[in-house]
Amino acid sequence: EESIKGTKSNPGWFVPLFCALLIIGLVWVVVYYLTGNYPIPNIDFWNLVIGFGIMLVGFLMTMWWR
Repeated sequence: EESIKGTKSNPGWFVPLFCALLIIGLVWVVVYYLTGNYPIPNIDFWNLVIGFGIMLVGFLMTMWWR
């Protein structure tokens, strides 16, 4: 219990931000798979890299969630 008292909590925007990043990344990848060209036309599989990158940032933020 002594160590819990000294623990800082995250700001109020932290959890909504990482949840939004996870959802936006998922939607990005799903839209690319369904359309084959969007959300950014003519960059092909880089849309997957962008989508998974957004999700990765959201996932990494969960490691600092208190």
